[in-house]
Amino acid sequence: MCITAHKLVKEYDLIAVEKLNIKGLARNTKLSKSIYDVAWGAFIEKLNAVAVKRGVHVITVNPNHTSHAL
Repeated sequence: MCITAHKLVKEYDLIAVEKLNIKGLARNTKLSKSIYDVAWGAFIEKLNAVAVKRGVHVITVNPNHTSHAL
């Protein structure tokens, strides 16, 4: 997780992440364990911490219409 955060911050000046409702997503009993196992929230926190140290901007965007089926 830490290596990925450092790679992203090194490569980009601006990083946009979806503002996900992780607790809401985890209410789906079929997916809740997988969602918590992925640790999305922890990764976003780590990414923000690394970005602040390097002067990189991390913004959250509304997740509506950010994913499209092909």
